[in-house]
Amino acid sequence: MKFVFRLDAAPGGPVTRGHAFTCAVAWLTEFSQVNPYT
Repeated sequence: MKFVFRLDAAPGGPVTRGHAFTCAVAWLTEFSQVNPYT
């Protein structure tokens, strides 16, 4: 897995929420199927 949960990079608000959602989707995608970019 190359993506990293970087909540520390987002100071808060909708930015953090949006980034957390993106990370969650990426993690679920990564977890549910084998991707070539793992």
